[in-house]
Amino acid sequence: EVLREILGLGVKQMMLEIALGKFQKNEATASKAAKMARVPLTLFLDILAQRKINFHYGMEEFRKDFEDLL
Repeated sequence: EVLREILGLGVKQMMLEIALGKFQKNEATASKAAKMARVPLTLFLDILAQRKINFHYGMEEFRKDFEDLL
């Protein structure tokens, strides 16, 4: 049981790291990266701030995220 929890946490951390990398490379918007990491957008934004990752979010990214909501 404990091993499963540890492995589960490792997978979650890896998904977060992949999502952060894609966001930093402009391969995913904040919204898509948060979905990829399976965390709420607000938490993803908090993680960006904690890690001092530049939040590059222009009109194009806003448009993409808005379209995803529809």
